[in-house]
Amino acid sequence: ITQCPIQPGKSFLYDFYANDKSGTHWYHSHYKTQRITGFYGLLIIKETDTTYKDYVDHIILISDLYHENEQILLDNYQYTTSDSPCTRVKYEPVPYSILINGQGKGNCGKNCNRTEQSETEIVYDLSKGDKHRFRIINAGAQIEYHFSIDNHKLQIIEVDGQHVVHFERDRPVHHLPIHVAQRYSVIAIRDPAAQNITKFWMRINTRSDCLRKNTPCCQRQRMVKNILATIRYDSSEGKPDTISDTWSDSSSVRCDDFNLSYLAPKNSSSLPPSTVDKTFNLSIYMLADPDHIGSGAYNLTTVGEVYEENSPKT
Repeated sequence: ITQCPIQPGKSFLYDFYANDKSGTHWYHSHYKTQRITGFYGLLIIKETDTTYKDYVDHIILISDLYHENEQILLDNYQYTTSDSPCTRVKYEPVPYSILINGQGKGNCGKNCNRTEQSETEIVYDLSKGDKHRFRIINAGAQIEYHFSIDNHKLQIIEVDGQHVVHFERDRPVHHLPIHVAQRYSVIAIRDPAAQNITKFWMRINTRSDCLRKNTPCCQRQRMVKNILATIRYDSSEGKPDTISDTWSDSSSVRCDDFNLSYLAPKNSSSLPPSTVDKTFNLSIYMLADPDHIGSGAYNLTTVGEVYEENSPKT
């Protein structure tokens, strides 16, 4: 953040060079909670590397939808509550819906009924002879998602704008975890045994056990666990015949990032010297001030008031 917010009715011109920043990126507001109300978008900078120039791009912009006012959500997250016995900080808000490119299905109203499966009308039409690249972005506020396509392995080729080599034999990927603000590009490889199938489910899954431990049961039950879109080959019609996840390891999905040790930069930069001349200790905390407003801190330094009167401030 390098300047004050853009005032209503005013404009600001961002002029920058992107010559060495190719890849899958996104932009969003940093003012209070504007991002979770939709102030974000996709920014793809085409690379000069021709390795994937013949691949057809498909965009998967994942986000979450809340029905309450964003300031109420922020207050719920920051301030104390009597219905959270595990901690004095309120629970993280749970979205009513998962959106793919701004579309989705979920719970209406403020009931506690959970939708186990939510089929959408979103369709990605693929040609069998083409090569397909899926650019996946998590533009949500809180939730980690798991991306998968039935009967397709996922070969990772890009992480946060950096082209990578995926050691696929060491770790074939069926379900790709993607946390808030992360971006991945994957090549979807159809299983040889499914070559005669023309319709598949693309799944965006969540896990309620990845939520904060003190999240009330009603909030957990309201969470939409699955959003489905359709992958169709060669102009086939209709939706897939099966509902259940075709990968047998779906139950082993955890609340962790993808293990980056299975990846390596495609174009390695020169490494800095291995000799250490200075050491810096960095400790990262989540603190609460006397009003129990949570905030992040580095070496007990944070932006705003800190929980101890004599703690340093920035």
